[in-house]
Amino acid sequence: MRLLARREHSRSELAQKLAARGVGSEVAEHVLAELSAGALQSDERFAEDYARARIERGYGPEQILAGLRERGIDEAILLHRVDPRDPAWIERLTETCRRRFGDVLPVDPGQRARQCRFLVRRGFPVALVRRLLGQLSQLEGAGDSGDDDAGENPACHE
Repeated sequence: MRLLARREHSRSELAQKLAARGVGSEVAEHVLAELSAGALQSDERFAEDYARARIERGYGPEQILAGLRERGIDEAILLHRVDPRDPAWIERLTETCRRRFGDVLPVDPGQRARQCRFLVRRGFPVALVRRLLGQLSQLEGAGDSGDDDAGENPACHE
């Protein structure tokens, strides 16, 4: 019960913690079943809390899905909570990019590639990152003399 008092846990996490404390597998399974039946433990609730917290910290869908899988969340639950095709991800990506790098897009391709790699490591799909940085580059290029490669999508080496 003390484990659940601090934060939500997935069923898999609780099973691992109980095993680490020397609780037998039959007893642990019984305890977990009672917790689930009493709505004290819920993988759905855990997935929702986990996803919300990661989104607020600027993580993308791939990173969040990987974290949920790592914690033993069923595929149907995690895809219900985090849909990588949701159009809201472009807004979240834009916000993460602005928070990390500000509003000025560097002209240097090396700096653009660095931004791209950072965003991909945060769990945003490469295609989405390239699209966003390409759009930002085109917008910024519209205001200058057009003598550089501002309309080009940035190189994102993974």
